[in-house]
Amino acid sequence: MRTLILMLLICLCSDPLFAQTPAKLDTIEKTKVGPFDQVGYQLISRKRRLRKDANFHSTGFFIAPNVILTAGHNIFSTGWSKVDRIEIRPGRYGDSTSYDPIVISGEAACQAAIRVHPDYDFGSKNRIRYDYGIIIIPEHLIRNRRWPTRAAFELDSNYVLREGDSLHVAGFPASGGYNGSLMIYQKDTCGNIRTRSFEHDFDTHTGNSGSPIWVEVNGRRIIVGVHTFGGAGTTIARDDVQRILGWIGGR
Repeated sequence: MRTLILMLLICLCSDPLFAQTPAKLDTIEKTKVGPFDQVGYQLISRKRRLRKDANFHSTGFFIAPNVILTAGHNIFSTGWSKVDRIEIRPGRYGDSTSYDPIVISGEAACQAAIRVHPDYDFGSKNRIRYDYGIIIIPEHLIRNRRWPTRAAFELDSNYVLREGDSLHVAGFPASGGYNGSLMIYQKDTCGNIRTRSFEHDFDTHTGNSGSPIWVEVNGRRIIVGVHTFGGAGTTIARDDVQRILGWIGGR
């Protein structure tokens, strides 16, 4: 009987569904080292019609020296809630940063800088499928400042995310004992792949939205998704890469 139970346990532990363990959380202290220097803490301010104006913690990351990719719901505006201030602190560690912090102020300036997938709808049950956007930073804000000259992360329209791929994520949790001042890094494997989204087992909180999810291939850090929901990310696939590049080229 003991032998039978032992064999059963061995079989269960060899099954990925049972063997998967929670991702280890590592606090990144050397945030001036790539690629962590290019993951930024964001404080997004909103003017709201029916409720008090509010600030929201989130994460974004560089895909070009003046372009931040993040979750669409971080920067999406409606008639009832409009982004009017974006503060970005690249590579934050407490009060220090890897590059100079910048602020985009005013509703008009923020809306001019933001691009969100046209099919994203905060009220839709399928919003995770289109939950990404970019912030194009005005060049006058980074001129003569300490700022990256190239991006550590890549978009690759030829890479196809597969179940079981090794994933990496880094972001700034701001709940569950965190306050957005520390970067947390984790590794995990890709779970079920759905329509324009995928599952993961990262331990995430408020503030992690917009975190880069990447794979490492021959020294390259290829973005495969953006963290958008607990246990899930929005896929950045071929058509998404083309859309993002179109936004950048057509700014």
